[in-house]
Amino acid sequence: MKSHHHVALSLLTLCISQQLYAQTNANSVQSASGVQATAAATSNASSSDVPSVTLDAITVSANAKTGTALAQKISEMPAVTQVIYEADIQAQATGNRTVGDILAQLVPSLGVSSGSVSNYGTTMHGRPVQYLLNGVPLSGSRSLSRELNSIDPEQIERVEVLSGATSIYGAGAAGGLINIVTKSTAGYGLTRQTRLGINSSREFKSDSLGYHVGQSIGYGGERVYGNVDVDYETTGGKFDSHGDRISPDANQTDNQDTDTISVNANLGFDISDTKTMNLAATYYDSEQDTDYGVDYGDNLSVLQEGTTPSLRAIDGAKIENQPYNTKSSVNLNYNDSDFLGSNLSLTGYYRDEKARFYPSGKSFTSQAKDVWVNNGLTDADTLGKLLGASVVVTQSEADIEVMGLRAAMQTETDVMGKNTLFSYGADFEREESEQTYYGQDLTTFLASNGLTSTSNGLSYNGGPKTTIDKWGAFVNADVDMTDKWHTSAGVRYQNIKSDTDRFVPIYEQLLADYFATNGISDIADAYGIDYEAGAVEGG
Repeated sequence: MKSHHHVALSLLTLCISQQLYAQTNANSVQSASGVQATAAATSNASSSDVPSVTLDAITVSANAKTGTALAQKISEMPAVTQVIYEADIQAQATGNRTVGDILAQLVPSLGVSSGSVSNYGTTMHGRPVQYLLNGVPLSGSRSLSRELNSIDPEQIERVEVLSGATSIYGAGAAGGLINIVTKSTAGYGLTRQTRLGINSSREFKSDSLGYHVGQSIGYGGERVYGNVDVDYETTGGKFDSHGDRISPDANQTDNQDTDTISVNANLGFDISDTKTMNLAATYYDSEQDTDYGVDYGDNLSVLQEGTTPSLRAIDGAKIENQPYNTKSSVNLNYNDSDFLGSNLSLTGYYRDEKARFYPSGKSFTSQAKDVWVNNGLTDADTLGKLLGASVVVTQSEADIEVMGLRAAMQTETDVMGKNTLFSYGADFEREESEQTYYGQDLTTFLASNGLTSTSNGLSYNGGPKTTIDKWGAFVNADVDMTDKWHTSAGVRYQNIKSDTDRFVPIYEQLLADYFATNGISDIADAYGIDYEAGAVEGG
């Protein structure tokens, strides 16, 4: 048995420059990602001249045993605009860059990274993107916009980018499709790799430092292959060009002061020369633990008066329940590359995702005012005092579970002398989700100018428990018109059934608690208002 041991150490950005001189012999270079590059160099220059080098075309080939079968075929489609391999991904994965940061640099049509843990609003060509992990959809009906915050960059083998819509996948792929394929094996025999690194956003200031440790172990045999990757990373704070710490993102949350663990496991088995099975599982957990909060201005002027925030982080924050993002996925794929002359792929998958956001304020002044006025209270001063309490601080949590099955066939044939690839099949997916807002103590929040957030024991149904069943069937044709011209067309039929539990809209829940606290009946008696019980309902 042949064993390899690799240790990779990165310290911020380490740059090595060396002079390369041309040689007359051909050189073959094997990269760590398994991509083969062969270059032949020739030179007739003297020792005093600057070397002149001519390189042959580089041939790139990917390991055929990675990802799910359908994902492999996607990368072979002429419609795919880009396949990004591990070497390019690692070249961008400096410091504590996220997958979103990396893809924003490598995919020209993709919008810039938000700088937070969210990819909300990130589009391709200005249209929505569907994200997949090993061919399994990460995007759903209820989206937490954390699709790119699902895997450590060290565990990615390649990224496949398909520009424009495709009938093969649904769930809003109008702008394009991005499939992230994790590592499955590093080669034949037993292989190991240890990763160590530190990162900082501002020199070596203590609260900006973070570190990364990772370990991979893999085995590649004639029939069985697989690997396990485990990476743990901590990140510190971020600073602007003046050396001031940047405020945390109170809307979508960010990755400052976070601890993240990412696990990728992959096991494959070649049943025969044409039949394979692959089991892939991932686990990702990112939790924030920060002592810095948002600068809301004097007396919360940013929230109450709409003044411009300073974007500075304020020390002394005490968040009882810190934001987090947890995601696990597993998928089993069976592939037969010679099933009735076609390629058959069967995939079953499961994904569980939970996330907690940063505490934030909500105002329902207009709704509360309508109820007071409808009950006869029109005194401006009194309304102003009462409506000052028509705000609430909540913290959102969401839970999403998805399971699905997909059967796909791909057939290569000749149609009127044109090479054509037909992709067709059917899929089913069930998504169960719900979202809850947990109330925070308003008095404590106000007294601390927004730095302290503790639970008040109240909760609100922010998104009703919903079960969505999706049945789909699709067919897609890719035709080589000429050596330079290619056309792709397809059609997809999808039936969506949604079953939603009974719920009360969030603002009506807030109004009920607000009037219970302020005592509408007592106020009505004090002002001589003819109040009837139940008048608040539907207000």
